[in-house]
Amino acid sequence: MSDTSMSIHLPGESKQFGRLGTRDIGTQALELRIKSEYPHYNPNQEAQLRQLAENHGRQMEYLQIKNRDLEKQREDIRRRLEQLGQRVPGKDNSADLLAELRAQEERNQKSLNDLRRQLFEMGQKRVNVIEVEKPMNYPQPIIQQSLPPPPPQEKERKSYIYPVYYGSSLVAEISAMRQAYLQNGGNERDVLDQLSQMQAEAQRIEDEMKNSNYDNRHREKKPDLSGKMNMIEMENDRLHKELMLLQEQNFLSQNKRKSDREDELERELQRLREEQLRKMLELQNEIALLKQRALWERRPEPLPAPPPQPRPYVDVEPMQPYDQYFRVRWF
Repeated sequence: MSDTSMSIHLPGESKQFGRLGTRDIGTQALELRIKSEYPHYNPNQEAQLRQLAENHGRQMEYLQIKNRDLEKQREDIRRRLEQLGQRVPGKDNSADLLAELRAQEERNQKSLNDLRRQLFEMGQKRVNVIEVEKPMNYPQPIIQQSLPPPPPQEKERKSYIYPVYYGSSLVAEISAMRQAYLQNGGNERDVLDQLSQMQAEAQRIEDEMKNSNYDNRHREKKPDLSGKMNMIEMENDRLHKELMLLQEQNFLSQNKRKSDREDELERELQRLREEQLRKMLELQNEIALLKQRALWERRPEPLPAPPPQPRPYVDVEPMQPYDQYFRVRWF
């Protein structure tokens, strides 16, 4: 179908339309058809008929544009199908990949069986000692005794991240301790809560010491308080080292199979952990007590008591002795 030109011949009309556009041809054809079918034509309806003819022309133009787009899409699809038909199908290597995976699985299973056999042989291995005594009266039989199992060898310790901090701030030390605990896989809620409380308490104490006019001379006057603080800091360091050791033992025991001895070790670790938490709580209470004592010692000196008021002096007239009112009679 061509959309550039069209020739229309209608009965009753001697005029021939030449090369017109698609929209004008549709409009004029519709007008001529309406006039031929309806001989009693009303000129007043010419505007309405013209509007209908224009709408019809627009629809025809839209359909032709849509038809061209569909033809173009069909041509693109045909070209792509030709290109796909010319391609060489790729080699299917899924069978080789599956065979390789099965071979790898067999090798892994063989290695696992060898490892199990070695572990079983190590567990069943015993050390026997033949002990021969010298004959006294008659030959003694050879006694075969089995030595007690050797003590468990200390396993190689894995790398562990220790807390690192700078300065002498207690807040920085507690923060570094908490960070190292998290980096080493610690996730116990009680330990994290205790460390957070201790950090907040230490921060509050440092803020109070900065805000108050704390003099070094006042610190020298109270040697007992500083010594107590040093002892508490040493105790805190010792407890921190014990906590790190317990955490390391807990980390090493996660990858071992459980046995009776391991259960006993776990109970011992749990007991030590509870004792550690209790000591940390006591240490926190001592810090709070020392803070209260420091606040009590830094309180302002009480005002001196006012001097006693002098007693009011009252002048009294001298009185005569009472003897002048009595007479002594001698008999």
